[in-house]
Amino acid sequence: MRLGSLVHCGALEPLAIAQWYAVMPAFELDAENQTKDGKPTQSKATTYYRDKAAQFAEANRNKEIVTQAEYDNLVGLVRSLASNERAIEYLGSEGPVEVSIVWEDHNTGLLCKARIDKWQRDKQRFCDLKTCRDPLKFNRAIADYGYHRQAAFYQMGLHAVLKDIRLWQTPHLVAIEPAEPWGVRAAPVHEEWLVIGREEVNRARKLIAEAKERDEWPGYDSPDHWLPPGWYGAKESDDPIELTVGGEILAV
Repeated sequence: MRLGSLVHCGALEPLAIAQWYAVMPAFELDAENQTKDGKPTQSKATTYYRDKAAQFAEANRNKEIVTQAEYDNLVGLVRSLASNERAIEYLGSEGPVEVSIVWEDHNTGLLCKARIDKWQRDKQRFCDLKTCRDPLKFNRAIADYGYHRQAAFYQMGLHAVLKDIRLWQTPHLVAIEPAEPWGVRAAPVHEEWLVIGREEVNRARKLIAEAKERDEWPGYDSPDHWLPPGWYGAKESDDPIELTVGGEILAV
C-alpha cells in the first residue's frame, strides 16, 4: 500500500510529490556520524543518525518520509510508464485524475463510492494503475485481487452518476513491476471479466444490504477438521500412465 500510494502520486500527480513526500537524506554518510568511540561509521544505529532522522521527520511531519532508494525506484518506474505507448495513452492523455464519485445503488439503496485513477470521459474510458510482481501473470492477479470486481463497480458507478443509459465507460488497467526493470503491460478489461465482476458485485451488495437490514453480520464457517491440501506432499512420478484402449495398452 505504501508503494502503491507513492507510485500513484508520482505517475498521476507528479507535481504533488513535493507536497506529500519528503526524501530522507543519507545522514549515515555524514562525517559527523560516529560510534561511541568516535570512529567514523555508516551505521543508522548511532545517536547522531537517530537525532538527525528525528529532526528531519519533525520538520516534515505533514509529509510521508521515503528513502532515497524508494524515490529513485519511483523515478525509474515513472520513466518506464512514459516509454510505454499504451500507458501514455491511458494515463497521460487529457482528463482528471483521482476522481471521486458517490452514488446510491438503486437496487439496494446502499451508498457507494469509488476513486478512479484516470478518467477520459470524451473517450468513454477510465484507467487504473496497478503494481504487479509479474505483469506476464497479471490476468491471475486480476482474479486474486478482484480487479475485475473493482473495474465493474467503477463502471457501474460512472453509469449511475452520468445518468445516460447509452454510455458505458470502458475500464482499462496498466500493470507495472514495482522494481527494476519496471516492465509494463496495459489493456482494456474484456467484457467477460466485467460480466463476472458485475455478478459478484451485485451479489455482494445484496448480502451487505440484507446484513444491514437485519443487523446480522455472519463470519466464516468453521471446518470439521483442518486437513492438508491435496497438493501438499504430492510428488511427481516419472512412471508413464498406462491406458487400455480397445484392448491395446497405451503409455501416456
